[in-house]
Amino acid sequence: MQPVLTVDDIRKLDAECIRQGIPASTLMETAAANVIKQSRLLDHATRVVVACGNGNNGGDGYAIARMLSDSKDVVIVGIPQRDAMSPETAANYDAVVQMGLPITSPEHLPSIDADVIVDALVGVGGSAELREPVASWAEIINAHDALVVAVDVPTGLDAASGACHPHAIRATETITMEAWKPGMLGANGRRLCGHVGIASIGAPDGMAMTWASEYVLERDDIRWMLPERALNSHKYTYGHVVVVAGSSSMRGAACLASEAALRAGAGLVTLVTDAVHPLLPREVMTAGFDQLHTLARRASVVLLGPGFGTESSRIAILRELLEAFPSTPAVVDADGLRALESLSRSLHNVIVTPHPGEFARLLELRGLDVMPADVPSSAVTAAQMLSCIVHLKCIPPTTTNGMRTYYSTSGNPALAKAGSGDVLSGIIAAFVAQRLPLLDAAALGAFVHGLAADRLARSKAKESITAGDIIRELGSTLDS
Repeated sequence: MQPVLTVDDIRKLDAECIRQGIPASTLMETAAANVIKQSRLLDHATRVVVACGNGNNGGDGYAIARMLSDSKDVVIVGIPQRDAMSPETAANYDAVVQMGLPITSPEHLPSIDADVIVDALVGVGGSAELREPVASWAEIINAHDALVVAVDVPTGLDAASGACHPHAIRATETITMEAWKPGMLGANGRRLCGHVGIASIGAPDGMAMTWASEYVLERDDIRWMLPERALNSHKYTYGHVVVVAGSSSMRGAACLASEAALRAGAGLVTLVTDAVHPLLPREVMTAGFDQLHTLARRASVVLLGPGFGTESSRIAILRELLEAFPSTPAVVDADGLRALESLSRSLHNVIVTPHPGEFARLLELRGLDVMPADVPSSAVTAAQMLSCIVHLKCIPPTTTNGMRTYYSTSGNPALAKAGSGDVLSGIIAAFVAQRLPLLDAAALGAFVHGLAADRLARSKAKESITAGDIIRELGSTLDS
């Protein structure tokens, strides 16, 4: 698990390191060394161009150039203004001058042969409003055929908001300091950052985590978050998921959600429906609405809504169930979200999984002000107002209880297909059934769902990947 820190958090972390006795020059030196260590590209490069600004990001760049010069052919591009530099940046600039490393204007970059360009122009304090000549330099770097390593944040990407300049640098790889930044996680950030690595600046272990309330999950989190399977366990050890879903025109949604719950580890799955799909796995139990209360009484979690239909009589079934069993955790998706209108019970043990359109409608149903439906901060505000877990299917996918937030860095456009959300709801319900805390279950479910799509996209065209493919990939994904 990695923390996500704002620009202000990073500044506070720097200040705290200095207060604890780590000189600013040491922080810069350590950061530069760790950028080189974490980069997948620099190790194999022969000729490296380092583009340096005059701020501390440029200081990192000068230090990187100095460290690489023993083993690489290094050229620095920039227009140094020593009087505009911090003492640490000026010291690293002076060092490369004394070493005789070539420094040339970025306008000459098109004629310079390079394997890798290091973007150390602006860094985390920059915005999408690039001024000249930096905007032109970024355009020149993008036009070059070299691979690009961005130091901290690609130039032209706002690390706070995710807004970007039209000529923002498109990095092959971004090595960011200490933690992800919020702007790196959105659609522009995903497009511009490339592969992301984390470089320590030498802060004491755990310090970055103490500042964080937002996080991204990693592959290693799958195994420690999911319970270990004991030799003496049985199906009820891993929970009973009761799925209330499907209708005559959308039988597949119920089938996908139920099968996903099984594949994600639930011990028992029962589908309550009046429309059974012929491809429903034989391991899924089925029941009619007359057995719903009996089943819900024994359920570890109920999953409500996929393909259920929007007729008022059907929504009333879901609403009445939620009212009757307020202590049973619930995952509410798709049509089931309509059942939350005028619900009198607390939503403290409810996970809602809307896409932006459903999210806006949910807020209207609950009489809340409509917020931008595709903005992660809206999910945080909604979770606070609704007192539930919100998983908002935006970019980045955002899971929050209003106090602690997870962003998913997995997933790709293969998930933009019918049935994908049904699979996600089944995975989340399975993790709840296995006794994960609700917030963790929703966050891990989203991460695993996206990771399965990423694994498939290595060998299949994204256009061809179906929701069923995602289910079939879960076994390998959970074992990765």
